[in-house]
Amino acid sequence: MPGWLRVLLVALPGGLAIAAAAEALVMYEWTEARKSTKGINCWAIRSRVVTAIFRVWKQAALADPRPFRAMMTIANNEVDPRLPLDAQVGDAALGGGPSVGPWQVYRSTAIGLGLYDPKGQDVDAQRAEYAKLAADLDWCACAAAVVLKSKLEAARGDWSDAIRRYNGSGPDAEAYRARALAFAESQYGGKAFAA
Repeated sequence: MPGWLRVLLVALPGGLAIAAAAEALVMYEWTEARKSTKGINCWAIRSRVVTAIFRVWKQAALADPRPFRAMMTIANNEVDPRLPLDAQVGDAALGGGPSVGPWQVYRSTAIGLGLYDPKGQDVDAQRAEYAKLAADLDWCACAAAVVLKSKLEAARGDWSDAIRRYNGSGPDAEAYRARALAFAESQYGGKAFAA
């Protein structure tokens, strides 16, 4: 919970109890999130997804639940349950890697979209610096929202294709899409991405 919110809650009548309960809930959900992929639906991830979507989609996010659903679906597909959420680093052996965060934002994609500036570093230094971004869940969520929006634009508004594109192309990306859509259907019903 942000420090300013703690101060505000403590200043209100009964606020200390509310602040303590909220902090306990956040800690419980964060602990659960570190245990398994079931925990990715925790408040810590959901709140970052909502914030990122409003930053990227702006007012359109108010009327359309699909960006939120897609971001949660992608996180479900990408999170390695063996690692804490703030230590998610993958694809390190791939040329454009690594990928960071619960949404596994690929380094070369982040550079291409202007989300990460390699500052003239050699590739090894870039990789090491970029991997550190895994600990910044706010950056990861916003970067993932930008990537998703760019993939949706490339897919001409087709959410299923945007989710596939988020992972790339080929048979692995098709399998990724199938897993993602199965998760979305289980969480949001059969019309998770219908207009």
